[in-house]
Amino acid sequence: MPGEQAAGGYVPVSTVGADQYSRYNTEQLQVRAPKRKKKRGGVVAAILIVLAIVAGAGFAGANIYLNSLNQNLAGDAETAEVIEETLTPVSVGDDPFYMLLLGCDDREGVDGARSDTTILARIDPTKNKVTLLSIPRDTAIKLEGRGLDKFNAAYTYGGTAGTIEATKKLCGIEIAHYAEVHFEALIDIIDYIGGVDVDVPIAIDDVDAGGKVDAGMQHLDGEHAMIFARSRSYLTGDFQRTTSQRLLIEAAVQKVLAMNPTEYPGLLMKVSECMTTDLSVQELLGLAQAFTDEPEMKMYSAMVPSTTEDIDGVSYVITDEAAFAEMMKLIDSGKNPAKLNYEDSTVKSSKEAKKEGLELIINYGDDAEGNPQYGYEGSDSEYGYDPYAEEGYDDGGGYDDGSYDDGGYEEDDEAEYEDYDDGEYVE
Repeated sequence: MPGEQAAGGYVPVSTVGADQYSRYNTEQLQVRAPKRKKKRGGVVAAILIVLAIVAGAGFAGANIYLNSLNQNLAGDAETAEVIEETLTPVSVGDDPFYMLLLGCDDREGVDGARSDTTILARIDPTKNKVTLLSIPRDTAIKLEGRGLDKFNAAYTYGGTAGTIEATKKLCGIEIAHYAEVHFEALIDIIDYIGGVDVDVPIAIDDVDAGGKVDAGMQHLDGEHAMIFARSRSYLTGDFQRTTSQRLLIEAAVQKVLAMNPTEYPGLLMKVSECMTTDLSVQELLGLAQAFTDEPEMKMYSAMVPSTTEDIDGVSYVITDEAAFAEMMKLIDSGKNPAKLNYEDSTVKSSKEAKKEGLELIINYGDDAEGNPQYGYEGSDSEYGYDPYAEEGYDDGGGYDDGSYDDGGYEEDDEAEYEDYDDGEYVE
């Protein structure tokens, strides 16, 4: 993993001003923008909004245009057929389903195209709820015919279909749909919408990512937006990059929603040029219509609970299978995956793992009950993302960066978080 690693091997998610940006900082909580109704968070939701507006615009040649979009979205027919064999499609109406979101980087000079971003999404239209599960790219898996390898190698050797199969095996679920975005084409998307305004938390000087980006509020064109999204030149490597990508997503969503509707047809065509999916435009519209305006969309997020380990001189991310099994129970039932009960003996705390020489990867520090978080929960930001939710950490040895404030913690009070009968999960 590029970038300096913290002493003892523990990898905090960010070293950026935790006191200032922590979700537990009461001053930060006080200045949060109020919730806005009828705004939906995330890339998929933004695309759906665009589709809905275009469909209602009544522009000439709609059928020809939609057919062209569907062809672009489907991609190569032979490849699409192979991918479809790995999917267990369901109607995008009322029932919840799993959808795999892939971001691949196949630029020139990169040795083999690999899936840089893999997110398993559980989408529940009826309850207006989306759960996102990030799978670390260096997660150790066994590939048929190759043995031990890293998760993103599944894309290199098996393409999208290979990644879908690897995700199904890792998570123990069936996947109904997928969407794949190519990073290179996103440059044109960002330029088309006039660039985005992003508060860059850490200055970037990364030749591998393509250049430099200054810290602070920046107006990023497509090229610099991709540098921001690609860079792993941080103490925390891929984990800080994940934060950067969410900041970029939120900025792009805000820009798209502020666009003149007359610009949407051109934008939609560009989106179809950089994204492939098994869903047609009509199915995407059906999914958009299935989401209701009330209650406001709730978005949960988590990362596969993991440890790091060197195997034969190669650094891997190792899945904590016991903790992950418990997390998947929560995800599959539509509950917040960050609400694992760490008093359960099968799930080790960061301090316990540290004592045993493990390097536990967590997304932010101890919560109000003293339980280390494997994931970060759905935020109160208007688009469903809290770019600073992950800041602050405990090194597992008793260090506290000062960001924790019990009085500033906002407990999720949704009534649906009733305890399981077996007592494994807590409110």
